[in-house]
Amino acid sequence: MISASDIRERKFEKAAFGYKQEEIDDFLAELISEFEELDAEREDLHSKIQILADKVREYRQDEDALKDALLGAQKQGHKVVAEAQEKADEIIAQAEEKAKILLDEATVQHEAAMEKNRAEIAKEKENLIKLAKQLGIIDRIDFRGFLAGDELRQCYRDAGAFVLPTREDCFGLVLIEAMCAGLAIIASKYSDGAAETVTDGKNGYIVDPYDAKEFARAIDAVFAVDDTAQARQQLGAASFKATDKFRFENVALGYLDAIEDALGAKECRKH
Repeated sequence: MISASDIRERKFEKAAFGYKQEEIDDFLAELISEFEELDAEREDLHSKIQILADKVREYRQDEDALKDALLGAQKQGHKVVAEAQEKADEIIAQAEEKAKILLDEATVQHEAAMEKNRAEIAKEKENLIKLAKQLGIIDRIDFRGFLAGDELRQCYRDAGAFVLPTREDCFGLVLIEAMCAGLAIIASKYSDGAAETVTDGKNGYIVDPYDAKEFARAIDAVFAVDDTAQARQQLGAASFKATDKFRFENVALGYLDAIEDALGAKECRKH
């Protein structure tokens, strides 16, 4: 490429009437060629700059569009969250109101049921007192009513045996309580927990409450004339020992065994 220095330092050979025209023409042609090449490069550079400028404008437009989209999404997100929170608050408020209504209704129903039970218990107590008087044993019966806490524990300690002549019962917790107190147990066969807590003849007896004679024989067996205290102590000691399987850690293991058995049965069904 011809530089400015090349142009300044270029000399032409003189002829008879000036300079040689051929050399001047060659030089000018070379200059034209160089300038044309420069023009082409300038045009190419201008085109590239224009493309770059277009890309920058396009990028800025995309960036602005992205910013607008992000801002729009953020606003929409805030709106959705606010609406969801409002709806959640509304649902919670409605649920709390319904729960309060249900609780109030349940409380009223519970109080009504308790009042009915108290009335039935009071009536049954009157009937029992009347029957005890007719039988001449009223002075040998103490109607204790509902007991809890220390009063209940003292009642168990004072007892010689525990008798449950129920005609209908699920697992009676009173059986476990009496066994923990070391008492001999005489339980109705209709008490669902009796089969799991009482071993007939070992820590007590399971009898039919509708068979008064059988019940009397069971009570007589516990309070036999011969070696009465020793017999009751043996039955009571067996009762207390039998409570081991109902301790928390043993019951927890029983639950785990039941769960493992259920899972095992489920796996077998799959195969």
